[in-house]
Amino acid sequence: MSGKPLSYGIILLSIALIFLSIFLLLESRNLSNNLNGTGKDNEDIALLDYEYKTYVNEEFGYSISYPSLLEPRSIESENYLSLIIFFVPEGISGDGFAISVRQNSLEEEKKEIINEIESEAEIAKIEETSIGNDKYQGIVLVFEPKDTTNFEKRSVAIFNNGKFSYTLSAAPTFIDEMISGFNILD
Repeated sequence: MSGKPLSYGIILLSIALIFLSIFLLLESRNLSNNLNGTGKDNEDIALLDYEYKTYVNEEFGYSISYPSLLEPRSIESENYLSLIIFFVPEGISGDGFAISVRQNSLEEEKKEIINEIESEAEIAKIEETSIGNDKYQGIVLVFEPKDTTNFEKRSVAIFNNGKFSYTLSAAPTFIDEMISGFNILD
């Protein structure tokens, strides 16, 4: 007879543990969403409404407008005078971009970029388009890898003002937006 109250107790304890587990799981999801600032789980950056900020680098004479939810970080590198990567915050899917500065001609920078990308992946095709205005000349290179399972298409815009080469690297769907927000300062 003493076995029945014990089995009822075990059943009630099991039910309570199940409800507690469900509650903790839901709370951890809410906390995670609030920490990444979205209130939503894994939102796509392309679908979000966002304001733009302007990043200005007076030392190398450029500015660029970028989605305010991206986080710019300066990265130390022997290969560049300046390297800024605009990271996508955790919990949001999508692509960031990078901008680097070197003291190369447009042609020298183009060769450097092609060598760097070919050292990472075998390239099936490179498309090149000229861009520019009265202040600076440039090109856009779109790299299509042979191995599309492990590597994705990449776009690079290179601008040169006669003193520096500025290289923007982004996903092909994002490069035009970055180019339109880029400006070489007077």
